[in-house]
Amino acid sequence: MQADNSTLRLEVHNYRNQVAALETEVQYSKNDQEEKAVLIKQLEQDLSQLQAHRVREDADGESSQVVESVTNTFTEDSVDMLAIVTSQRERFKAKNQMLETDFQQLKSSYAVLQQDNTTLRTDNMKLYERIKFLQTMSTSNLNLDDDVTSKYSSQYEAHIDPFSDFNRKERQRKYVNL
Repeated sequence: MQADNSTLRLEVHNYRNQVAALETEVQYSKNDQEEKAVLIKQLEQDLSQLQAHRVREDADGESSQVVESVTNTFTEDSVDMLAIVTSQRERFKAKNQMLETDFQQLKSSYAVLQQDNTTLRTDNMKLYERIKFLQTMSTSNLNLDDDVTSKYSSQYEAHIDPFSDFNRKERQRKYVNL
């Protein structure tokens, strides 16, 4: 059971590391997406300004240097580049969505493992209580002094101590009141 517990702890630790890495990657992707959204808005504004200048030019019949310079910059290559950028934006959106679903799956598996870990702790405490009970009831005094029993002995003593229980409940009550 101790090997299972340590294996689960190792898995929880690995999952925590994976969750942290994915959180960092998601944050990076969100920041990147926000930057690109700003650039896309700026590009769209430039295109709408160009279109507005063309409409004014057609209406006025005048040609200005600014409109000509902007028109020259938006050649067919720019239109092709716009198509490339929009397709890249769509790929990034899909990748971001995939990363978010992976993150949610890892988060749920982390919660399940955390719950399993809590269940194992309570089971271990109950087993230690039974060992303690059997030791007090047996006529031959079995003395099991090893790391496991000492670990659970301190946890057991803390668990049955009414003062620590009261202290824990008060801390929880104060935390909830915040």
